[in-house]
This record gives sequence, C-alpha cells and structure tokens, in this order.
Amino acid sequence: MHPYIGKALAEAHQNELLRQAEQHRLVRSARSGRRSWLSRRLQALRARRVRPTAAPSVLRPSRDARLGR
Repeated sequence: MHPYIGKALAEAHQNELLRQAEQHRLVRSARSGRRSWLSRRLQALRARRVRPTAAPSVLRPSRDARLGR
C-alpha cells in the first residue's frame, strides 16, 4: 500500500474517534443537565428575541440599568 494511503486512513480513523468522543461528551453533559456555553448563549439570544420589546419592564430592568449605566 502506498504510504500516503496509509496516512490518509490513519487520519480518517483519528477524525472518527475524535467525532465519537465529542458526541459522547455532548450526550453525557446533556444527560447530567449541563449545557455548553454555546447552547446557553443561543438559548439566551432566543429568549431575548421572543420577549416583547414594546415597553421596558419596570419589574425586570435592563442589564444596563442593573449595572448602573
């Protein structure tokens, strides 16, 4: 077998192992209730988009108001 073919096969195998490990990590973190920073960020953006923005709520002041800006 040509050496490049062996190298390509080894790389493909390594990529597959990495993909499986990543998938396993995602499944485990989802089962334990933990979420990655990315999914939390997307969830926050989605929640912000859904929330009505007609008038600023007095009960729930904006982040800037809480920070004293």
